[in-house]
Amino acid sequence: MEAAARLLEMTPDPVAEIARRVVFADPLYFSRRSRALRGLSPSAHRARHGTS
Repeated sequence: MEAAARLLEMTPDPVAEIARRVVFADPLYFSRRSRALRGLSPSAHRARHGTS
């Protein structure tokens, strides 16, 4: 999840691509895990900390 957070902050890549790059085949599962572990969806994390 740390690698995913960095990618969300530093790249404009789609969330589905970032999920794939950090070994989550299902972007929806990646989003649920992110929300459970970090308290934010990947899109919300990006909006708060990174690129738009």
